[in-house]
Amino acid sequence: MKKFLTCLLSVGLFYLMYLPGEAGSRIIPNCVHSSGNNPAASIATGKQHLFLIAIDYYLQWPPLQGPVSEALQLKKVLVSRYHFDEIIELYNKQATKQAIRDCLIGFQAGRENQLEENDSLFIYFSGHGYSFEEEDWNGYWIPYNGGNDMDARSYWISNSELSGLINKIKANHILIVSDSCFAATLLDEDHRISNGIEEKKYWQETFDKCSRKVLTSGGLERVPGRSVFVQLLIDELNRNQKPWIDMIEIYRAMEWKVVEKTENHPEYGNIKNTDFDPSGSYILFTLPSLPP
Repeated sequence: MKKFLTCLLSVGLFYLMYLPGEAGSRIIPNCVHSSGNNPAASIATGKQHLFLIAIDYYLQWPPLQGPVSEALQLKKVLVSRYHFDEIIELYNKQATKQAIRDCLIGFQAGRENQLEENDSLFIYFSGHGYSFEEEDWNGYWIPYNGGNDMDARSYWISNSELSGLINKIKANHILIVSDSCFAATLLDEDHRISNGIEEKKYWQETFDKCSRKVLTSGGLERVPGRSVFVQLLIDELNRNQKPWIDMIEIYRAMEWKVVEKTENHPEYGNIKNTDFDPSGSYILFTLPSLPP
């Protein structure tokens, strides 16, 4: 397995190594960190990390029309309106299984770039997904180099593998936003969501509790290549005017809008087979405000 050394490239090299992508997008070298927008050296909530994975074209799977451009649109609103300290992006041919694993392993305890207990990690995946009913709906992300038959599943990333990687990350809060087919297979069977009560110190009370959340574009079905889900997510992120917002509020604001415009029902809950406190929440902090 490749070491996570590529994450140590300097900011100068980062800009020199941009490669042109499709439809005006830019491809970023594997697992390269870029600086975020947090004006403070540190805040009470720890560091905010953003990891974007999007794939338009594959070695063997049919191409998709929207993931990379949609990921870049999502990144634009997140980094322009919310606090993020570190950003990692993998697009198209950079998004191999090995590269995705290397970045997640790099976040783990004991690694040089490990996330600390007070940190938060926002993971976004947009690309092909798959699941097998005979495997009790064990779902998969399909990386750029994932084959298109059952014998090639060793190059896919299963839910169980993903949850195993996440369980070794110390960050108190992890959110996965999965815009792919069969995305709801990531949800814990008892995926009760929080009551969304807003109180003056709500974020402090919930932020102290470990959260492992997932927001999906649909349930146990296929979703369209052009994502209505991500456009509505971007709209709600832009609409927020509060100094902080719980992702459950974003979900509730967009849930039935997605249902009305598509045949899919987005879902929100806890990540299957991970350690979490059901009362914990994933919270975004709005620029320029800092938590009180």
